[in-house]
Amino acid sequence: MAIATPEKITRGLAWVVLLRDDAGGNRSVIDLVGKGESFAEALVAPAAIYPVSTRAASDVRLARFDTETVRAMFVANPQLPLSIILSLLGRLHRLVQRIERDSTGSTQRCIDGFLASLCKAEAGPCQLALPVEKRLIAALLSMTPATFFRALSDLSRQGARAHRGRVTIEDAGRLFRFPKGDEE
Repeated sequence: MAIATPEKITRGLAWVVLLRDDAGGNRSVIDLVGKGESFAEALVAPAAIYPVSTRAASDVRLARFDTETVRAMFVANPQLPLSIILSLLGRLHRLVQRIERDSTGSTQRCIDGFLASLCKAEAGPCQLALPVEKRLIAALLSMTPATFFRALSDLSRQGARAHRGRVTIEDAGRLFRFPKGDEE
């Protein structure tokens, strides 16, 4: 199990990309893990194999815990396993939402949903930095880099601009209306 430690965040973004290679050698981006998030929790189970590989997408400091240490932590703090389960349920919920959005929504809706997950504001102006290279975000959203770049340039019609890895949004409420579940 590993956790992206938050102290690095004070100096910049910290992201780890979770990747999976198929039998044909094709690589899929499974998820992005950010500050304070954990991954590889499944390795606590006996004889577990973690089905993805990882790559640091930015400067990041990770805290790694071996299986025996985590099990000892469970004994010392009985609330810890429940906290991990709740965290995993939250991640599962986000992944199901992303799969639903990616398979049933438009390209723009996929991008709006991704940006909504990064923006702290639910209404009003919002500025954010894309967490990783645009091609990795495109892969995460199951689209080609060219499609992703075109959709980013189309943000201006919705009151947002993307330039050099930064996105400026005039009104987050307007842009994120559909990804948050509202209907027109």
